[in-house]
Amino acid sequence: MAKAASRTIVSANGPYDAPANHRLYQRIARRLVEELTGGTYAIGDRLPAERELATEYGASRPAVREALIALEVQGFIEVRVGSGAYVSRLPGQGEEPGFAITAFELTEARILFEGEAAALAAAQITDAEVAHLDALVEAMTTENLLAEVTEVADRDFHMAIAKATRNAGVVRTIEDLWHLRSTSPNARCFTPRRAMRRSAR
Repeated sequence: MAKAASRTIVSANGPYDAPANHRLYQRIARRLVEELTGGTYAIGDRLPAERELATEYGASRPAVREALIALEVQGFIEVRVGSGAYVSRLPGQGEEPGFAITAFELTEARILFEGEAAALAAAQITDAEVAHLDALVEAMTTENLLAEVTEVADRDFHMAIAKATRNAGVVRTIEDLWHLRSTSPNARCFTPRRAMRRSAR
């Protein structure tokens, strides 16, 4: 099997060859931590804007955004809406960023699994189950108007589809994806509704 080529990130500190099995955002996050450790930035310093970092690292803005979210979750930076990202603490000796599943990765997985689950469910769903889904859609509409961010009806909707597949493996997979959504710090702090509220501030 051919070995995947590593992608080289070029920054102000020179080329950075990261392991090929790391996603791009992880490589960017590790590089930023190296810069924090090396004294490029001090506590209270403002990091360059997303577009500047994207240009510096030769990466897309979404990849840079994922990297910043990973560092924010671990307390290295504080993202102030409308102002930018500021260094809130420096890494300890030998400390590296840890990575849980991100909102982007979780979304990719949900697109793959929930779409196929819906196709399987459509072939055998009952009228009663369709009526239940209709009620859950109305509940989601009400839920989206609440001041507090809740996703109970949303989760119940997707779980109802999973159960309509009559496949225990599908049900377990969808349950696990929703569990990750609520327990992964990266994904939990960047759900779509939270993201919209952050951008509106």
